[in-house]
Amino acid sequence: MTAERQIRRAAHAFPPRWRQHSGDELVATALASLAPDVRRAPRRLLVDIVLAGWRERLRDRPPFYRWVPYLMGVPIHPKWQVWARDDIGGALYPQRVALRVTCVVAPPYVVVALALGAHWVWLFPLMQLVGWMLTAPLYAKQTRTRAYRRNGISFPGQDPPWPPVPTFEPHPPLDRGR
Repeated sequence: MTAERQIRRAAHAFPPRWRQHSGDELVATALASLAPDVRRAPRRLLVDIVLAGWRERLRDRPPFYRWVPYLMGVPIHPKWQVWARDDIGGALYPQRVALRVTCVVAPPYVVVALALGAHWVWLFPLMQLVGWMLTAPLYAKQTRTRAYRRNGISFPGQDPPWPPVPTFEPHPPLDRGR
């Protein structure tokens, strides 16, 4: 594997919109820092790129008190919609939705069944989870469309990946009736 491919693979630790906006610049800078005859990127450089990508993802992430309700299907605060778009467009989003449904539906079922004396009841939620995880990719487009609409997020490709910078408009002076 060439140094450029290694660096591009390590750059996948960054959020997709960041890679789209600055990914080529990162690769060019990293390649320029290497000696011309180097075929493989140094491991330390790759680790640094991955750690920087994780830091960027953590910097973008909403705080815990906003993130947990979002995981349960509550619309995200507008300040975090850019992060939510990356999350919804992620590879495992449909499976995570299926896991969330299982975690909500299964515990009451298990408690009632155990209270009635059925000790093999743990098999049903497990089978349900496996079934939903396997069928989640079939409904991925519907799941994502519903999530985009619920959160008031435009679909990918409809606008630039970086939100426009809000313009500052001063408030008009107060008329105090004097």
